[in-house]
Amino acid sequence: MQGNFLSPAVQDEVKKFLKGFQKGTTRSGASWVSPNDGTEDSGISDMGLQTYLEQEKQSGVLAPASAYHGSDLCNAALKFGFDTLRPSGHFICKFYQGSEDKAFETRLKLLFAKVHREKPESSRTESKEAYFVALRRKSNVEPAGVFG
Repeated sequence: MQGNFLSPAVQDEVKKFLKGFQKGTTRSGASWVSPNDGTEDSGISDMGLQTYLEQEKQSGVLAPASAYHGSDLCNAALKFGFDTLRPSGHFICKFYQGSEDKAFETRLKLLFAKVHREKPESSRTESKEAYFVALRRKSNVEPAGVFG
């Protein structure tokens, strides 16, 4: 499936996909089972700014890539995770270090018991790319408490 994850229609398609699976087999032959209720144990967002760049190229309006754009992707992934992760689920999100990442980390801490900020050793020193690893989603957290 390909699409702009910032689009509600694309997110709805992914949710339908999650609800449609009950069991399957990976390429390596390992089996997996989903409860088929649309909730998951973990979510990983490795989305990059390419989403914006392709969208801007198609529209003919080009803007510089920024940490703000990256925070849009992180927030969209977190809102999607809010809807699809079951309590005690985990969330990993690539982000671009900048002015918006502290606010995003604060949102994660409202929703998860433990939040780590990681920059892989294999990442270039000059790269602004890093990851948040959020563990054990809290239950009974209201959306307004996280997203305002």
